[in-house]
Amino acid sequence: MLLFCPTCGNVLHVEEGTVSMRFACNTCPYISNINRRVSSRTYPKLKEVDDVLGGSAAWENVDSTEERCPKCSNMRAYFMQIQTRSADEPMTTFYKCCNPQFMRLLAFLRSRITSPNTMGPIKSQLLSAKQTIKLLPENKQWFCGGHRSAAVAAELLRKGKIVAMPTDTIYGLAGLAQNDASVARLYEIKKRDESKPLAICLWDVDDIENWAHVEDLPDGLLQALLPGPTTLVLKRKSSLNPHLNPGVENVGIRIPKYDFIRSVVRMLNQPIALTSANESNAPSSLHPEEFQSLWPELDGVFYEKMNLGTIKESWRRGSTVVDLTVAGQFSILRRGIGYQTTFRVLIEHQLTYHKKTKNVAGQGEEDSEDESKAPEEMKARASG
Repeated sequence: MLLFCPTCGNVLHVEEGTVSMRFACNTCPYISNINRRVSSRTYPKLKEVDDVLGGSAAWENVDSTEERCPKCSNMRAYFMQIQTRSADEPMTTFYKCCNPQFMRLLAFLRSRITSPNTMGPIKSQLLSAKQTIKLLPENKQWFCGGHRSAAVAAELLRKGKIVAMPTDTIYGLAGLAQNDASVARLYEIKKRDESKPLAICLWDVDDIENWAHVEDLPDGLLQALLPGPTTLVLKRKSSLNPHLNPGVENVGIRIPKYDFIRSVVRMLNQPIALTSANESNAPSSLHPEEFQSLWPELDGVFYEKMNLGTIKESWRRGSTVVDLTVAGQFSILRRGIGYQTTFRVLIEHQLTYHKKTKNVAGQGEEDSEDESKAPEEMKARASG
């Protein structure tokens, strides 16, 4: 059984500690005491007989004989003789039923098997994450090291927990958007006014139409803007949790250009509610140490390696928020990262710029609101 360090991702080894045996990492200071029995069993998947004999093609030119099939009672079967033992022993005869309908049915039933040995990669990763969380129940800090840590985040969220993770702009707090308790917990941890709606995060542009109306948008617009540092405000669909932003007919949608958070949402196969990792009205965070006061309230903090000395204050603006709820036009609700690029793409898709003085949707990752000003050269194009 292999366990990996949640801090650096390297393999953990077992050593003797001061009070008990413990997991330890050779490349970083991480340790975790072992307070109970730890065991894991993995059963190898046995090969099918056809695979041992050379695959289904090996039966194409073999002879048949009279032999009753014990499963379908067909009276004829293909046969193949192979020397499986020493040369002085008789050959072993293998039979395969000649009934094509039965063989197709058997192949179909085998394809429907859903044991752990035949599960897809995502399910296997989630099962492994479940075991990791069980073995390290007190661990809260995890390094964003790939699919293993993404699976841990997805498993925590699936259980209704609240976690912090990086995006392509600022750090965010996340919970299941379809889970009422998770949504309420987000507001509680952030001390956020319940009248301020939360945005949702998806993993792919094709998933947007499942949660919001996109039929009035120009072709190619979503693909040109997302993934990226842009929040799109759209008319919500009834499939979205009615207790998420109750009474608000719009919803802000994010698809960050950041593989980790998108992998998490893909594993969940449902949207997560997302807000900035800071208390309400406090500056947004670019590093986990900046919201350390919230750690005791969180169930997981996922971090990336970042030098605090390289952080720029301009990065705290978060995503640019665009209102697309009116057909043929757009409004900028907040000017954030990538603002000019976003504005240019909207104009190139023949949308008319409409200035709004109030953020009616209330969407975005920050509590602050900036008065948006279009670049001068783009104003001329919009009005012309």
